Amino acid sequence: MDLGKQFSPTDPVHRIMAWPVVSVPEGATLRRLSQVLDEERIGAALVITDTGEPGIVTEVDVVAALAADADPDEVWSGDVMTTELVTVRSDSPIIEAAEAMHENRIRHVLVQEAGECVGLVSIRDILAVLLGHVEE
Repeated sequence: MDLGKQFSPTDPVHRIMAWPVVSVPEGATLRRLSQVLDEERIGAALVITDTGEPGIVTEVDVVAALAADADPDEVWSGDVMTTELVTVRSDSPIIEAAEAMHENRIRHVLVQEAGECVGLVSIRDILAVLLGHVEE
């Protein structure tokens, strides 16, 4: 889908978010997590924890863990996930999600509605919109 031609930076983020959000259990090994990211062609997954507090794990987290000599069959998603989640509301403008990514130096934000995760937006989604807007 060519997001740039269809949406404006002021449109609500729910129009470009991925949903349902791909998730993995906190006990998924880094190897399994890597397989999920590859199979789904995505850069981040929501981590479902036993406590109910979600986390997010990204391809950057996997690379950092492996660079630190983590065994991909003995280190789990819950070990490398981020729990300080950056979120935007589903009705927030796309540009607000871009600003949140820039300010926090991240590539993914979770989209929330009534305190629940309803989607995920990646920098790739936002870049398509911004570039499409510039081309016009």
